[in-house]
Amino acid sequence: SEGDPGDTLYLIAEGEVRISRHIAGLGDEALTILEAGEVFGELAWLDRSPRSADAIAHTGGCTVLAVSREQLDGTLKNRTAAQARFLRTLSTVLCRRLRAMNDQLVAYRTIAWF
Repeated sequence: SEGDPGDTLYLIAEGEVRISRHIAGLGDEALTILEAGEVFGELAWLDRSPRSADAIAHTGGCTVLAVSREQLDGTLKNRTAAQARFLRTLSTVLCRRLRAMNDQLVAYRTIAWF
């Protein structure tokens, strides 16, 4: 949930997860729908800040794999190649999401002009 502490990263094994935020006076706003193979919870997991959004199964149930910061640190300890692959993959996910957000901001600004 948004605002909760987070030390766990989640990988979606099956189903879909809706990521949303509560907007005062408007209710919940869906930010994205993630599918199997995607991750969430990475922001709080990386920077140790509170969760930035809510995550909930989108349609029916879903199965996620939870990886705590402690588990991953233990797995990656002294495995430089594994660390590099993991960080490269996570960086790619974050870059893709940032590019999508940039596109959304441009679209919103374009709509605002009309």
